Amino acid sequence: MNLLTPTLLLLTAVTSADPPAAGYEPIAAALTEFLEPEIQQKQIPALSIALVDGDRIVWAAGFGAANPNGSPANADTIYRVGSISKLLTDTAVMQQVATGTLDLDQEVSKSLPSFAPKNTSGVPITLRMLMSHRAGLVRESPVGNYFDPTDPGIEATNLSLNTTSLTYVPGTRTKYSNAGISVIGEVFARQAGTSFEDAIQTSLLRPLGMTSSTCSCTELSGNIA
Repeated sequence: MNLLTPTLLLLTAVTSADPPAAGYEPIAAALTEFLEPEIQQKQIPALSIALVDGDRIVWAAGFGAANPNGSPANADTIYRVGSISKLLTDTAVMQQVATGTLDLDQEVSKSLPSFAPKNTSGVPITLRMLMSHRAGLVRESPVGNYFDPTDPGIEATNLSLNTTSLTYVPGTRTKYSNAGISVIGEVFARQAGTSFEDAIQTSLLRPLGMTSSTCSCTELSGNIA
């Protein structure tokens, strides 16, 4: 999930905050007192926090700068979610499993014929293996990996795995792989018949009321300073 993360300028004080609800002032003050030295010590560019009681937000605040221009972070600042997107992707896949449109134990290459990393073991890779980090894939794909700034797209990312070899026999070990979740995402999107970004929006984000979350940076262009 490609959400933008603020970088660079560090401000140690609260730069934007909603007043806490009545009775929550001491908690807001204590959290602020705790967070400010942590942010300074760990050189965190920006941080946003929301304190929730039941189904209501009782306090929200932003610390630091949301971008290199120094715009203050606030409760609505957009951050890259990182590996939280794995949970969203796997949940969306399990929705398809529940409806019978995907099988966790079917060979992945049957749903995604272009997926062909070098596998001399003869043991096929399944969705279950990918989702539990037991497929033997390399940690990062050669293209579109965590450190690749070019954003080549999910198909090019997964195709680049065909130049790699499995690190162990599928199903025999657990080894974390960012590459695996990308493959899962493409299988899910193909089954949904649309792009990964649109499929996640339709199946998860919008039904959950997550109107400030997206997988597409273009949707955020008007909100990024």
